[in-house]
Amino acid sequence: MKNTKDIMILVSFVVSIATSAMSTNSFAEQRHFPKAPHVLASVANPSLNLGKASAFSETQQTAIKGIVKQYIQQHPEVVMDAIYTMREKQLQDHIQYAQKVIRERATDVFNAPHDLVFGDLQGAVTLVEFLDYQCTHCKAMHDIVDALKAENPKLRIVIKELPIFGDSSVLGAKAVMAAYQQSPVKAWSLHKLLLAEKNALTDQRIWQLAEKVQLNLKRLKKVSQSKEIADRLEKTQTLANSMRVMGTPVFVVGRRDGMKFTFVPGATSKAHLNELIKQMTHLKSQKVVQEATVVSGENKAPNALSQ
Repeated sequence: MKNTKDIMILVSFVVSIATSAMSTNSFAEQRHFPKAPHVLASVANPSLNLGKASAFSETQQTAIKGIVKQYIQQHPEVVMDAIYTMREKQLQDHIQYAQKVIRERATDVFNAPHDLVFGDLQGAVTLVEFLDYQCTHCKAMHDIVDALKAENPKLRIVIKELPIFGDSSVLGAKAVMAAYQQSPVKAWSLHKLLLAEKNALTDQRIWQLAEKVQLNLKRLKKVSQSKEIADRLEKTQTLANSMRVMGTPVFVVGRRDGMKFTFVPGATSKAHLNELIKQMTHLKSQKVVQEATVVSGENKAPNALSQ
Protein backbone atom coordinates (compact mmCIF):
# COMPACT_ATOMS: atom_id res chain seq x y z
CA MET A 1 0.00 0.00 0.00
CA LYS A 2 3.02 2.22 -0.44
CA ASN A 3 2.71 3.31 -4.05
CA THR A 4 0.45 5.86 -5.70
CA LYS A 5 -1.30 3.23 -7.83
CA ASP A 6 -2.54 1.36 -4.77
CA ILE A 7 -3.72 4.57 -3.18
CA MET A 8 -5.54 5.66 -6.33
CA ILE A 9 -7.31 2.31 -6.54
CA LEU A 10 -8.57 2.83 -3.00
CA VAL A 11 -9.50 6.43 -3.70
CA SER A 12 -11.52 5.29 -6.73
CA PHE A 13 -13.27 2.71 -4.56
CA VAL A 14 -14.22 5.26 -1.90
CA VAL A 15 -15.21 7.86 -4.47
CA SER A 16 -17.53 5.33 -6.10
CA ILE A 17 -19.27 4.91 -2.75
CA ALA A 18 -19.53 8.67 -2.24
CA THR A 19 -20.85 9.32 -5.73
CA SER A 20 -23.29 6.42 -5.79
CA ALA A 21 -24.77 7.75 -2.56
CA MET A 22 -25.75 10.87 -4.47
CA SER A 23 -27.14 9.14 -7.54
CA THR A 24 -30.71 9.54 -6.33
CA ASN A 25 -30.56 13.31 -6.74
CA SER A 26 -32.87 14.79 -9.33
CA PHE A 27 -31.59 15.53 -12.81
CA ALA A 28 -31.80 19.25 -12.15
CA GLU A 29 -29.75 18.88 -8.94
CA GLN A 30 -27.18 16.76 -10.74
CA ARG A 31 -26.31 19.68 -12.97
CA HIS A 32 -24.60 21.39 -10.03
CA PHE A 33 -21.62 20.38 -7.94
CA PRO A 34 -22.35 19.14 -4.42
CA LYS A 35 -20.64 20.79 -1.48
CA ALA A 36 -17.20 19.34 -0.94
CA PRO A 37 -17.57 19.00 2.87
CA HIS A 38 -20.53 16.65 2.35
CA VAL A 39 -18.45 14.43 0.11
CA LEU A 40 -15.43 14.45 2.39
CA ALA A 41 -17.62 13.67 5.38
CA SER A 42 -18.87 10.56 3.58
CA VAL A 43 -15.39 9.51 2.57
CA ALA A 44 -13.87 10.12 5.97
CA ASN A 45 -16.59 8.29 7.87
CA PRO A 46 -14.82 5.91 10.27
CA SER A 47 -17.71 3.43 9.94
CA LEU A 48 -16.95 2.91 6.24
CA ASN A 49 -17.03 -0.82 5.52
CA LEU A 50 -14.78 -2.10 2.76
CA GLY A 51 -17.10 -5.04 2.27
CA LYS A 52 -17.94 -8.29 4.01
CA ALA A 53 -15.76 -10.21 1.60
CA SER A 54 -12.76 -7.91 2.19
CA ALA A 55 -9.41 -9.69 2.26
CA PHE A 56 -8.06 -6.97 4.56
CA SER A 57 -7.79 -7.45 8.31
CA GLU A 58 -9.37 -4.95 10.68
CA THR A 59 -5.97 -3.37 11.28
CA GLN A 60 -5.34 -3.11 7.54
CA GLN A 61 -8.77 -1.58 6.96
CA THR A 62 -8.09 1.06 9.60
CA ALA A 63 -4.78 1.86 7.91
CA ILE A 64 -6.43 2.00 4.48
CA LYS A 65 -9.07 4.43 5.72
CA GLY A 66 -6.38 6.65 7.14
CA ILE A 67 -4.41 6.62 3.89
CA VAL A 68 -7.47 7.38 1.79
CA LYS A 69 -8.68 10.13 4.14
CA GLN A 70 -5.25 11.77 4.13
CA TYR A 71 -4.91 11.54 0.35
CA ILE A 72 -8.34 13.03 -0.29
CA GLN A 73 -7.79 15.83 2.21
CA GLN A 74 -4.57 16.66 0.38
CA HIS A 75 -6.13 16.21 -3.07
CA PRO A 76 -9.90 16.99 -2.77
CA GLU A 77 -10.01 17.68 -6.51
CA VAL A 78 -9.86 13.90 -7.05
CA VAL A 79 -13.32 13.54 -5.54
CA MET A 80 -14.74 16.52 -7.40
CA ASP A 81 -13.30 15.31 -10.71
CA ALA A 82 -14.84 11.88 -10.18
CA ILE A 83 -18.23 13.36 -9.32
CA TYR A 84 -18.09 15.69 -12.33
CA THR A 85 -17.24 12.77 -14.62
CA MET A 86 -20.05 10.67 -13.20
CA ARG A 87 -22.59 13.44 -13.60
CA GLU A 88 -21.50 14.27 -17.11
CA LYS A 89 -22.06 10.61 -17.96
CA GLN A 90 -25.50 10.69 -16.34
CA LEU A 91 -26.33 13.82 -18.33
CA GLN A 92 -25.22 12.21 -21.60
CA ASP A 93 -27.26 9.10 -20.76
CA HIS A 94 -30.30 11.30 -20.15
CA ILE A 95 -29.77 13.16 -23.43
CA GLN A 96 -29.58 9.92 -25.39
CA TYR A 97 -32.70 8.57 -23.72
CA ALA A 98 -34.63 11.81 -24.29
CA GLN A 99 -33.57 11.81 -27.96
CA LYS A 100 -34.98 8.34 -28.37
CA VAL A 101 -38.32 9.35 -26.85
CA ILE A 102 -38.51 12.54 -28.93
CA ARG A 103 -37.93 10.56 -32.12
CA GLU A 104 -40.65 8.09 -31.14
CA ARG A 105 -43.09 10.80 -30.02
CA ALA A 106 -42.27 13.60 -32.44
CA THR A 107 -45.94 14.44 -33.00
CA ASP A 108 -46.55 14.82 -29.26
CA VAL A 109 -43.47 17.02 -28.91
CA PHE A 110 -43.91 19.29 -31.95
CA ASN A 111 -47.54 19.01 -33.06
CA ALA A 112 -49.80 17.98 -30.18
CA PRO A 113 -53.34 19.29 -30.80
CA HIS A 114 -53.48 20.85 -27.32
CA ASP A 115 -50.19 22.77 -27.65
CA LEU A 116 -49.94 26.52 -27.06
CA VAL A 117 -48.38 27.73 -30.29
CA PHE A 118 -47.05 31.26 -30.77
CA GLY A 119 -45.04 33.10 -33.41
CA ASP A 120 -45.38 31.81 -36.97
CA LEU A 121 -47.94 29.01 -36.68
CA GLN A 122 -46.73 27.57 -39.98
CA GLY A 123 -43.01 28.06 -39.29
CA ALA A 124 -40.74 25.21 -40.35
CA VAL A 125 -38.51 25.62 -37.28
CA THR A 126 -40.02 25.09 -33.84
CA LEU A 127 -38.74 26.03 -30.40
CA VAL A 128 -40.41 23.87 -27.74
CA GLU A 129 -40.09 24.88 -24.09
CA PHE A 130 -41.20 22.96 -21.00
CA LEU A 131 -41.59 25.50 -18.20
CA ASP A 132 -43.02 26.46 -14.82
CA TYR A 133 -44.07 30.04 -14.03
CA GLN A 134 -42.31 29.94 -10.65
CA CYS A 135 -39.08 28.46 -11.96
CA THR A 136 -36.19 30.92 -11.52
CA HIS A 137 -34.35 29.64 -14.60
CA CYS A 138 -37.53 29.81 -16.70
CA LYS A 139 -37.99 33.44 -15.65
CA ALA A 140 -34.38 34.20 -16.57
CA MET A 141 -34.82 32.54 -19.98
CA HIS A 142 -38.02 34.33 -20.93
CA ASP A 143 -36.42 37.58 -22.10
CA ILE A 144 -34.22 35.43 -24.35
CA VAL A 145 -37.17 33.49 -25.77
CA ASP A 146 -39.18 36.68 -26.25
CA ALA A 147 -36.25 38.29 -28.09
CA LEU A 148 -35.85 35.21 -30.31
CA LYS A 149 -39.54 35.44 -31.16
CA ALA A 150 -39.13 39.08 -32.20
CA GLU A 151 -35.90 38.53 -34.13
CA ASN A 152 -37.04 35.38 -35.92
CA PRO A 153 -40.50 36.16 -37.36
CA LYS A 154 -40.73 32.71 -38.96
CA LEU A 155 -40.00 30.89 -35.68
CA ARG A 156 -42.76 28.71 -34.32
CA ILE A 157 -42.84 28.54 -30.48
CA VAL A 158 -44.56 25.78 -28.55
CA ILE A 159 -45.06 26.21 -24.81
CA LYS A 160 -45.42 23.02 -22.79
CA GLU A 161 -46.85 23.86 -19.39
CA LEU A 162 -45.03 21.74 -16.76
CA PRO A 163 -45.97 23.08 -13.31
CA ILE A 164 -43.69 21.49 -10.71
CA PHE A 165 -43.64 24.14 -7.97
CA GLY A 166 -47.02 23.70 -6.33
CA ASP A 167 -50.65 24.69 -6.69
CA SER A 168 -50.01 28.27 -7.83
CA SER A 169 -47.81 26.98 -10.64
CA VAL A 170 -50.62 24.66 -11.67
CA LEU A 171 -53.17 27.48 -11.63
CA GLY A 172 -50.84 29.72 -13.63
CA ALA A 173 -50.44 27.02 -16.26
CA LYS A 174 -54.18 26.41 -16.43
CA ALA A 175 -54.90 30.15 -16.67
CA VAL A 176 -52.60 30.57 -19.67
CA MET A 177 -54.05 27.48 -21.35
CA ALA A 178 -57.56 28.80 -20.80
CA ALA A 179 -56.53 32.28 -21.97
CA TYR A 180 -55.27 30.78 -25.23
CA GLN A 181 -58.84 29.77 -26.05
CA GLN A 182 -59.93 33.42 -25.72
CA SER A 183 -56.96 34.97 -27.50
CA PRO A 184 -53.46 33.62 -28.26
CA VAL A 185 -52.17 37.21 -28.18
CA LYS A 186 -53.57 37.81 -24.69
CA ALA A 187 -52.37 34.37 -23.60
CA TRP A 188 -48.81 35.32 -24.61
CA SER A 189 -49.16 38.59 -22.69
CA LEU A 190 -50.29 36.71 -19.58
CA HIS A 191 -47.49 34.19 -20.08
CA LYS A 192 -44.96 37.08 -20.13
CA LEU A 193 -46.41 38.74 -17.03
CA LEU A 194 -46.36 35.52 -15.02
CA LEU A 195 -42.71 34.93 -15.89
CA ALA A 196 -41.86 38.56 -15.09
CA GLU A 197 -43.46 38.37 -11.65
CA LYS A 198 -40.82 38.86 -8.94
CA ASN A 199 -42.74 37.44 -6.00
CA ALA A 200 -44.22 34.01 -5.43
CA LEU A 201 -47.45 33.58 -7.35
CA THR A 202 -50.80 33.52 -5.59
CA ASP A 203 -54.25 32.80 -6.99
CA GLN A 204 -55.23 36.44 -6.48
CA ARG A 205 -52.16 37.72 -8.32
CA ILE A 206 -52.74 35.38 -11.27
CA TRP A 207 -56.29 36.71 -11.73
CA GLN A 208 -55.05 40.31 -11.34
CA LEU A 209 -52.58 39.78 -14.17
CA ALA A 210 -55.28 38.14 -16.27
CA GLU A 211 -57.48 41.21 -15.78
CA LYS A 212 -54.54 43.43 -16.69
CA VAL A 213 -54.37 41.89 -20.19
CA GLN A 214 -58.17 42.32 -20.52
CA LEU A 215 -59.17 38.66 -20.46
CA ASN A 216 -62.77 37.72 -19.63
CA LEU A 217 -62.12 36.72 -16.03
CA LYS A 218 -65.37 34.85 -15.41
CA ARG A 219 -64.90 32.74 -18.52
CA LEU A 220 -61.20 32.27 -17.79
CA LYS A 221 -61.83 30.90 -14.30
CA LYS A 222 -64.46 28.50 -15.57
CA VAL A 223 -62.36 27.13 -18.44
CA SER A 224 -59.20 26.88 -16.33
CA GLN A 225 -60.98 24.50 -13.98
CA SER A 226 -62.42 22.34 -16.76
CA LYS A 227 -61.62 18.68 -17.29
CA GLU A 228 -60.35 19.52 -20.77
CA ILE A 229 -57.58 21.74 -19.39
CA ALA A 230 -56.71 19.22 -16.67
CA ASP A 231 -56.46 16.44 -19.28
CA ARG A 232 -54.18 18.55 -21.50
CA LEU A 233 -51.92 19.32 -18.57
CA GLU A 234 -51.76 15.63 -17.69
CA LYS A 235 -50.75 14.73 -21.26
CA THR A 236 -47.84 17.17 -21.08
CA GLN A 237 -46.80 15.72 -17.72
CA THR A 238 -46.93 12.21 -19.18
CA LEU A 239 -44.78 13.29 -22.12
CA ALA A 240 -42.25 14.94 -19.79
CA ASN A 241 -42.14 11.82 -17.63
CA SER A 242 -41.51 9.66 -20.68
CA MET A 243 -38.56 11.91 -21.53
CA ARG A 244 -37.38 11.72 -17.89
CA VAL A 245 -37.59 15.48 -17.56
CA MET A 246 -37.12 16.29 -13.88
CA GLY A 247 -36.63 20.05 -14.00
CA THR A 248 -37.38 23.17 -15.99
CA PRO A 249 -36.71 24.75 -18.37
CA VAL A 250 -36.09 22.16 -21.07
CA PHE A 251 -35.91 23.05 -24.76
CA VAL A 252 -36.24 21.16 -28.02
CA VAL A 253 -35.30 23.06 -31.18
CA GLY A 254 -36.22 21.28 -34.37
CA ARG A 255 -37.95 21.05 -37.68
CA ARG A 256 -41.69 21.13 -37.34
CA ASP A 257 -41.87 17.67 -38.94
CA GLY A 258 -39.69 16.28 -36.13
CA MET A 259 -37.16 14.84 -38.57
CA LYS A 260 -34.29 16.77 -36.99
CA PHE A 261 -34.04 18.34 -33.59
CA THR A 262 -31.71 19.46 -30.82
CA PHE A 263 -32.47 18.62 -27.21
CA VAL A 264 -31.31 21.25 -24.69
CA PRO A 265 -31.63 19.95 -21.09
CA GLY A 266 -31.61 23.26 -19.28
CA ALA A 267 -31.09 27.01 -19.46
CA THR A 268 -28.70 28.23 -22.12
CA SER A 269 -27.67 31.45 -23.90
CA LYS A 270 -29.48 33.44 -26.55
CA ALA A 271 -26.53 32.98 -28.92
CA HIS A 272 -26.72 29.22 -28.52
CA LEU A 273 -30.46 29.01 -29.23
CA ASN A 274 -30.06 31.39 -32.16
CA GLU A 275 -27.37 29.17 -33.62
CA LEU A 276 -29.58 26.09 -33.26
CA ILE A 277 -32.46 27.91 -34.97
CA LYS A 278 -30.16 28.84 -37.85
CA GLN A 279 -28.93 25.25 -38.13
CA MET A 280 -32.48 23.93 -38.34
CA THR A 281 -33.47 26.62 -40.83
CA HIS A 282 -30.77 25.52 -43.23
CA LEU A 283 -31.28 21.80 -42.86
CA LYS A 284 -33.32 20.06 -45.54
CA SER A 285 -36.23 18.30 -43.90
CA GLN A 286 -35.86 15.09 -45.91
CA LYS A 287 -32.19 14.53 -45.17
CA VAL A 288 -31.70 12.24 -42.18
CA VAL A 289 -28.45 12.30 -40.27
CA GLN A 290 -27.87 8.78 -39.00
CA GLU A 291 -25.69 9.48 -36.00
CA ALA A 292 -26.54 11.91 -33.19
CA THR A 293 -23.98 14.61 -32.54
CA VAL A 294 -23.54 16.20 -29.14
CA VAL A 295 -23.43 19.99 -29.25
CA SER A 296 -22.17 22.18 -26.41
CA GLY A 297 -23.78 25.52 -25.64
CA GLU A 298 -21.98 28.59 -24.33
CA ASN A 299 -23.00 27.62 -20.82
CA LYS A 300 -21.32 24.22 -21.32
CA ALA A 301 -24.64 22.39 -21.05
CA PRO A 302 -24.48 19.43 -23.45
CA ASN A 303 -27.15 19.19 -26.09
CA ALA A 304 -27.97 16.57 -28.64
CA LEU A 305 -28.42 17.02 -32.37
CA SER A 306 -30.52 14.08 -33.45
CA GLN A 307 -31.32 12.87 -36.93
